[in-house]
Amino acid sequence: MKKLLLPVLLVGIGLSAGAQQLSKNRANTDISLSATGTYSLNIDFGSVSVKPGEDGWKRLDVNMDHLQYLNRKDEPAMPFAGYSFLVGDDNMEVSVDASKYEDFQGYDIVPSKGKLSRKTDPASVKPVAGPIYNENKFYPENIATVVNDYVVHDAHGKTVWVFPVQYNPVTHTLRVYTEVKLNVKAKMTHKPEDASSNRIWNNIYRRHFINYELLSHAAAKATANDSVGYAAQMLIITPHMFADTLRSFIKWKNQQGIRTYVTETTAIPGYPAQESIYAYVQQFYQQKHIDYLLLVGDDAAITPRLDSGLVDNATLTFAGPSDISYGYLAGNDHYPDIFVGRLSANTLSELAPQLTKTISYEKTPLTDTAWYTRAVGVASNLGPGDDNEMDWEHMRNIRTKLMGATYTHVAELYDGTHNIMDAIGDPDYSDLENQIDSGVSLVNYCGHGWDQGVVTTNFTSNNVQALTNNTGMWPFVLIVGCEVGSFVGETCFAEYFQRVKDASGNPVGAVANFMSTISQYWDEPMETQDMVNDIVSYNSTDSLDNIGPIVETGCYSMNDQYSFSGYDMTDTWTLFGDPSLQFRKKTPATLAVNHVATITPNWTSVNVTVNNNDATVVLMHYDTLFSVRPVVSGSTHHNFASLQAGDSLMVSVTAPNTKPYFGKIMVVAPTDAASAGAAANTPSLYPNPGTNTVYVTGLQAASNYDITDVTGKKVMSGSVANNGSININSLAPGSYMVALVNGAEVSTIPLQVKK
Repeated sequence: MKKLLLPVLLVGIGLSAGAQQLSKNRANTDISLSATGTYSLNIDFGSVSVKPGEDGWKRLDVNMDHLQYLNRKDEPAMPFAGYSFLVGDDNMEVSVDASKYEDFQGYDIVPSKGKLSRKTDPASVKPVAGPIYNENKFYPENIATVVNDYVVHDAHGKTVWVFPVQYNPVTHTLRVYTEVKLNVKAKMTHKPEDASSNRIWNNIYRRHFINYELLSHAAAKATANDSVGYAAQMLIITPHMFADTLRSFIKWKNQQGIRTYVTETTAIPGYPAQESIYAYVQQFYQQKHIDYLLLVGDDAAITPRLDSGLVDNATLTFAGPSDISYGYLAGNDHYPDIFVGRLSANTLSELAPQLTKTISYEKTPLTDTAWYTRAVGVASNLGPGDDNEMDWEHMRNIRTKLMGATYTHVAELYDGTHNIMDAIGDPDYSDLENQIDSGVSLVNYCGHGWDQGVVTTNFTSNNVQALTNNTGMWPFVLIVGCEVGSFVGETCFAEYFQRVKDASGNPVGAVANFMSTISQYWDEPMETQDMVNDIVSYNSTDSLDNIGPIVETGCYSMNDQYSFSGYDMTDTWTLFGDPSLQFRKKTPATLAVNHVATITPNWTSVNVTVNNNDATVVLMHYDTLFSVRPVVSGSTHHNFASLQAGDSLMVSVTAPNTKPYFGKIMVVAPTDAASAGAAANTPSLYPNPGTNTVYVTGLQAASNYDITDVTGKKVMSGSVANNGSININSLAPGSYMVALVNGAEVSTIPLQVKK
């Protein structure tokens, strides 16, 4: 049996005034997979308390992170935990195997107010008990239920909601569960094949699906003969007027290992109809299995999807103008299958600063590094919303996460007075302007907004145009608020952030932002913002670093937790910027890269070593993507067809939160055939000096080797093939001789070892 322990975060310390604790328990979750293919999900719910609510009602509080409450209007607001499973087909069976509970009498649980627009003050809406309060039975009827069925890229998922408390409104009884064991039958034996060749999807699936780590890997799509099979892929759709301007951006994307395709709008059959554009994207996705879609132009050039469309012959409706729904490609659902962004522009002058910011941010990061670990949180004094938090409480909890990760300073600009770093009274536009101008990598906002600004601080489009952060300190801006991304038929707040330049023409503003085209709901988008900041706070080799995957994973979590009302928010949240942008959250490190400087025309492979296992190594032959490989155990191996003398390969290496490396491998022709043979057949070592591994080139056949130290003592021996490696990790720093023996031929090469 496979078993996986899952971390569960606890939130909140102690009990507020008037609270009554019904159970005292530490939250814990583990999942195991039996030989028969049945998952056992064991949940120990956190402690359950009853707290005072509105108008004499009581509300429930469970001490578990990312726990949500049913928002069905006039029905009891019951807490639940959502778990997504990776499944093989439509059939998934969930049953309760065992449970422990205790009943408590004399409680009236507050009804939900349903989904509320942020244009409505929750305090102005009174809770109303609906017909369910007259039914003498426990609510919800089942403590576990399947709510969502969806496809993400090449993964089929289902969500299970599990309720730690049931409520009988007639007998005023609470049934509080401390432990629940579920049996889940889901036909799935292997991870999706994209997970084997694409780090981004592998990391998304690992984070999203509770059973992912218990599945074995499918065969990777990329093979040794598929030189660019590991590359992510992007489709750019653009009007002809922007095509030439995009060339440097496209070259850079290829250098990052993102194979980039460009389609001009007039080449799309049926353009400009939105469903013609959608049909083209869907066909391209089916043929190429792309990961990213970048729309270039304003709504007049490429309209967002504005109404219902067909996905797998079923109609989907959208809550408002929707770019992200161009990514609803693999199922009849609101879970995007690719990462969608827009560079909104009507002119070359509006497009240019967006391209400059994106390329400079990734390719030439600033050496003044303090700003990478600085952020700002802005929030209203209103609520409550998701997790029963007021906006400012929500933002303070986010601040705690960021400060526990890579961030050293997170400013607090909250309406009201809430101590710590929050000053007395309400902040104004100059407070936020000063934070951005002095340098922050991340701006979080939660409160009210409109198409030209945000209410807390009263920071408007005019203030955006007055920014002076023209030295490259461009933040990512995430806003929970109404209509700030309403770009159809007007220039909105989000667009100003992307297009703005100072008086000298230098780009200022944001490198990317995520803002809504409609009035957002109170609770739902706060869950996305929580998840986005969880990801940003996650310091691991399997983290997500590209902005599109970060924000859309946040939407996946919101969909899981809120279902239909979450879909409305996913539909209408818009990423203004490059979805493949690699977000920076700490000081860029320097990569140590080693490779040969020259090769001869008969070489058909090279190795590149890198001191970062999150890196991607790309070989470019002029402007053609030649080879893409992720670094595994410190190295990459690249196969290619033979080249001609005078050719060159450009080497680029990128990794999260690092300075990119750029190098060159020249193809040289020896002066005559004899020397050509000698050059090709002369063994050599690289990197030399070496640290952990050295590679051997120029061997005609597999050879034995002996390594001796300066005293002549043999310290290591073995065999190695051409382009093979020797592990020198056990050797102390110093000078050595490597003797390579192939029959009667012996080659001796000096080796320096450094640590």
